[in-house]
Amino acid sequence: MQVDPKIDFAFKCLFGSEQRKHLLIALLKAVLRIEIADVTILNPYNEKESAEDKLSILDVKAKLSDGTFINIEMQVTVSLGYAERSLYYWSSLYVDQLGEGSEYSELARTVAIHIIDDVLFPEVPAYHMEFGICSLSDPAIRLTDRFALHTIELPKMNLPAGSLSSELDGWCYFLRHAEEMDLEGLPKLPAELAIRQAMEALRVMFQTERERDLYRGRLKQTRDALWIQNASRKQGLDAGRVEGQISTLHKDIARVLAARFGQASSIVAERIASLSDVVRLDLLVDDALKVPSLEEFEKLL
Repeated sequence: MQVDPKIDFAFKCLFGSEQRKHLLIALLKAVLRIEIADVTILNPYNEKESAEDKLSILDVKAKLSDGTFINIEMQVTVSLGYAERSLYYWSSLYVDQLGEGSEYSELARTVAIHIIDDVLFPEVPAYHMEFGICSLSDPAIRLTDRFALHTIELPKMNLPAGSLSSELDGWCYFLRHAEEMDLEGLPKLPAELAIRQAMEALRVMFQTERERDLYRGRLKQTRDALWIQNASRKQGLDAGRVEGQISTLHKDIARVLAARFGQASSIVAERIASLSDVVRLDLLVDDALKVPSLEEFEKLL
């Protein structure tokens, strides 16, 4: 079975497993351009948990030996509230470090890495961007080095194998083309040894019927989410009015909840109907696809 590493479930298996920690180190070195001797995976892949909570966010949380916290996500598309969502999940990892009686100065550097099979910034040709908190009048001055967010837009990295120059180029090429590549015909790439090991891992991944079912289920959910999001955007654009977008998003949320949990209560329906912020509604469509229960969704309203 050909496995697409851009599906977050496969990505988590590949880079979030203890036995393949060396692949995570190789990827992080390519993105951050630093030497990394070791890394601790804070939420390693667990088949049982993945089976029971199929719609959770399958990110990879890790900690470097210098104390830096890392969060890596693989996303197939970008929602309207991408920036707000990114800050929310980054801040969650940052704030969760602070225990009772701890000092703010003890908060460690926290880095988010978002690998996206979509285009965020069409006006910028670079596929890899790093964001920090800097002075607008003098960008060389940073408020703090504790915040960093990397975006990697895969569609922009469209060079042929022979033109790749950096290890990150090689990893992006792998993520884009792994489904159609084979070990025997693997082109010469930067970071070739680690990528060859990743290819071998993909080849033997999901050998049992149970594992294959988990992957296929996540693949279907990913495609369904992409279809709903694209349909929502198109319908809102065709309507040409914010009211049309709001109505479409209300219906999408209701349809996803009904498909997953059955008819929502009148209280939940009324709360959804009362919302008119397009960005928040778009985020709630994603949440409706991911939460484990209707009760958990209700907490988000």
